[in-house]
Amino acid sequence: RCRARPEDLTGPTVLAREVAAVDRARAALLRGDARTALVLLDDHDRSFGAPMLAPEASALRALALSASGDRARAAELARDILSREPASPHAARLRAIAQASP
Repeated sequence: RCRARPEDLTGPTVLAREVAAVDRARAALLRGDARTALVLLDDHDRSFGAPMLAPEASALRALALSASGDRARAAELARDILSREPASPHAARLRAIAQASP
């Protein structure tokens, strides 16, 4: 019977896997593949119960939604993120997305 080791459930191993997951989504977005970025972000959300990189993943999701043409959902998410994190490192891009759609 296989048992998960405690170090597999917390700490650097989980963080490294989460960083890799977010990096894959970012890379897809940078390639211009917003659809794949959104799929990878959905996988990220399902894979990590309490993601440490949730703010980064949410900002990437807003960018990917905008890039995919779903500007209304992108603007709604961007406004939500900015209301919770007005000093986000992504604030300028999020404001641009939020203002681009009514």
